[in-house]
Amino acid sequence: MRYRKPDYVTNFLSICFLILLGALVHNRVYIKTIVPKEIIAAFQMPYKTFAKLQTLSQKYNIPLEEILSVYSLENKFFPNKSNIEPEDEIEKNLIVNYNTIKKKHKNIRQYTRMFKNILDEIKCFPIQNGSDYIFGDSWERKTNGKIPQGCDIFDRENISGRIPIINVSDGEIANICWDDNLGYNIEVKTSSGNVYLYCCLEKFADGLEKNSKVKAGQTLGYMGKKENFVHLHFCINPKVKFADKNFFIDPYLFLRMVEAKKN
Repeated sequence: MRYRKPDYVTNFLSICFLILLGALVHNRVYIKTIVPKEIIAAFQMPYKTFAKLQTLSQKYNIPLEEILSVYSLENKFFPNKSNIEPEDEIEKNLIVNYNTIKKKHKNIRQYTRMFKNILDEIKCFPIQNGSDYIFGDSWERKTNGKIPQGCDIFDRENISGRIPIINVSDGEIANICWDDNLGYNIEVKTSSGNVYLYCCLEKFADGLEKNSKVKAGQTLGYMGKKENFVHLHFCINPKVKFADKNFFIDPYLFLRMVEAKKN
């Protein structure tokens, strides 16, 4: 009888197939949610939903960064706000099935890390006096790729140079310069690698230079005018694996959160 050499490749593939089949039978295959970067950047979660998730985080002792990630991934980062479920339905639909929903999304860690760093780092609102400014959900798309995605905070009186701009997080100045599109602008980089960008300034505060350390609450400059409006254009470039230095997530919800604490 002729000896036949074992076919290791075929055996290996057969074993892999059986493992995959077993996982499918036992519902152990997780979904790797893929969301376009521009949808994540827009982060169109309504503030009422964000506030509800904050409440649920405290009520059920779930880290806010985790419940934000789970709910965002389950809703594919809200490409259409009109499809968001009513606020009173969120607890019933999310919490009852929370562990099952969480397990569906294999790549949740990178989103949880992104949210945690931002939530930990933003300690104050960039303008101290609440009667000085107008602030709303004003996320902007890139204009010819030159204006970073972010939100605007306007001077009620539209007077350039009167409102101090406050640093929201501890870090160091990664860049401080003039730009034809951004005006006078400052980049503050934190220990996580996140960059917070303050644009459209009238002038910088005295004594600031590249690589100098800055604290949350420290004055960085003064609100300036661009396109006939005195405003701050504020952006967050989080350090995440799925994006690059040109990825800016809408900071609106995070600013609303610290604004609510301030008031």
